[in-house]
Amino acid sequence: MTRIRFELVALLQLATLLALGCSDLTGGDEVGPVVARVNGQPILLQELTFGQPPADAEAMQERVERQVTDVLVAQEARRLGLDGHASVRQRIAEIRAGARRRETELLREAFIDDLRSKLWIDESETEAYFEQNPERFAREFLTFRIAKFASEDALRVGRERLGDGKLAEASEAKLVGPLQRPNVPAHFLRALDTLEDPGQLGTTEARGDWFLLELVERVREAPEDSTSVRHRIDRILRSGRVEEVFDEQVERLRDRAEIDIYPEVLGDGDDDA
Repeated sequence: MTRIRFELVALLQLATLLALGCSDLTGGDEVGPVVARVNGQPILLQELTFGQPPADAEAMQERVERQVTDVLVAQEARRLGLDGHASVRQRIAEIRAGARRRETELLREAFIDDLRSKLWIDESETEAYFEQNPERFAREFLTFRIAKFASEDALRVGRERLGDGKLAEASEAKLVGPLQRPNVPAHFLRALDTLEDPGQLGTTEARGDWFLLELVERVREAPEDSTSVRHRIDRILRSGRVEEVFDEQVERLRDRAEIDIYPEVLGDGDDDA
């Protein structure tokens, strides 16, 4: 087994630091601590952790040994000239192009986030938005009854037995709520959203069980003022405004940039030509 010189306990501590975002531990192009070198080629800690340190030193040891093997095999493949094969070159080019696209996307997101953080939102704008959209910030509370059945046929029989009566008359029915909308299980919520008036019945299925539901009450409570939702309104206003600012910045950048586009590489899109 290749001997790798590092103290595993210390390495685990470094892995934890890296997972917490403390990655600027080396200079040059190497981001994060170098845990090993194979014929001079570095193996970075982040290649082994992906932001999540292993559970123990033994798991880290296994990861390092696997990575050392992979690097050695890759080096031998290059020595044999296998990286010169057309199919290999094409795949490597695709991987690098994908990495460049991802890097571009991340930087674009960072640029937009920076623009958004610098926008000034006046308190009067927040108040005006709240007054114009009070229902958007209302909290919805649902109260309902449910009865559980082992099969769709059993549910059908139970509903026929109930007739025009309320689900409260069924011995197996259970009253639930009031629950704030985000706290209602999704499979119940789907059925409840089809019911408009108290007393209406709906059905749903989840994990092999069938449920009969009755809407008892639907209550919407709007906040008295914008204080409790100020941060939400601020995010909404910033998100709406940042698109316009972004477009202005892109136009400015394009005016200052030297851009060359090669139509002959793109082709005319005519497959019959």
